[in-house]
Amino acid sequence: MESGVALFVPSAGANTRFSCRGSRPPRAVNAVTGVRSRALGRRACVSGGGCGGSVHPISRRLMDAWRRGGTASGGESALRNPSRQWRCVFLPPEGVPDDDEEEEDESKRRKGQRDVPSRDAPPDGDDCDVSERYDTWKARARRTSVRVMQGDDEVFLTANDLNDRLRPDNLERLRHTLHPEEAFGNVFRFDGVVSADAHLLELESWQEVAREYGFREPDRALLPRIYDSLPERIVERILQWTDDWGEIKRIAYRQNEIYRERFANHAHRPREGIAQWLEALRRHSMPCCVYSRMGREHVRRALKDLGLDEYFTETVSAEDGVETSQQWFLTAALKIRRPPQKCVAYEDSPTGVIVAHDALMRCVALVGLYPAYELHVADATVLGLDELTVLNVRRLFADRNEDEVPTAFL
Repeated sequence: MESGVALFVPSAGANTRFSCRGSRPPRAVNAVTGVRSRALGRRACVSGGGCGGSVHPISRRLMDAWRRGGTASGGESALRNPSRQWRCVFLPPEGVPDDDEEEEDESKRRKGQRDVPSRDAPPDGDDCDVSERYDTWKARARRTSVRVMQGDDEVFLTANDLNDRLRPDNLERLRHTLHPEEAFGNVFRFDGVVSADAHLLELESWQEVAREYGFREPDRALLPRIYDSLPERIVERILQWTDDWGEIKRIAYRQNEIYRERFANHAHRPREGIAQWLEALRRHSMPCCVYSRMGREHVRRALKDLGLDEYFTETVSAEDGVETSQQWFLTAALKIRRPPQKCVAYEDSPTGVIVAHDALMRCVALVGLYPAYELHVADATVLGLDELTVLNVRRLFADRNEDEVPTAFL
């Protein structure tokens, strides 16, 4: 025993091999001190020449002494079950764990705590919100809310919270009584709604990536599936180019670069009837906001080239730090100071219509990239914005009172 400390661990037989893989480690007994500890057993199972090896020759005498009721040091026996068979293993002197430290780690494991905190968590983990580590209900709620600063505190507001905070006061209610159209806001998607050919840039960027990497180019028939999907899903599931995650990320990043370059240098073409509809909304003092995943500078430049820059008072772009589709609409409602339940979203895809309804907005869908029967979930479906009137917008909210909040989302 001059090379280490002898430990006794339970075994199916005195001369059989023992392994604790996939199960809790055994309670080992220090042959010198007689202390029983599961932490010692765990250390014995992972030490060289431990539970997976053969019985040390000197362990025969130690086990005989142990079964007779004494320890190797002559102290009082710690073996509570004499009928159980034990085997002897050895730990090197530098590998003997501290009893207090191991017992503390053992208590943490019983409570289900992580031994190694996440990268963003503090070392002790006491001041870290659990939603920052795991996908909890709180983390999911944050993805469907907008983040604002209230003093020095960070507050996450859902659609119902915005409906309550942006509710008009007495003076605004009086003004809305005289001019009811001013109570409503309008949120436009730039790709496909304001710009008629922006979705073609998406297809062209994927075709250029395919030529660079030597893949099969996607045709126009795949555009509806590509239009509203994540780049990683497009590469792996729709185009089926590769299933290597590192290669998928590189392809997605390259496609985003090409799309940004094409977006900045492209001569955008306005959607039919967009200018007349925006003029009617401005005439009735109905605020308008446009959102796009591109940078604010590129979006404002494109609107200026289209001659529509003066109609949009606010812009939601990449600089706003939006992470989910629902946050686009909530951020737009916050910028134009209108409750989400008093806003109309203009979309051209089924996914956009569903997200707008999740944000408690009414939605007008434009037929084009998708046929009308795929946009049936929208509150109104039109071929062009020139078919709309301000009275049509008011009728979308005919079944909703001013102070009503949809109970389905409470």
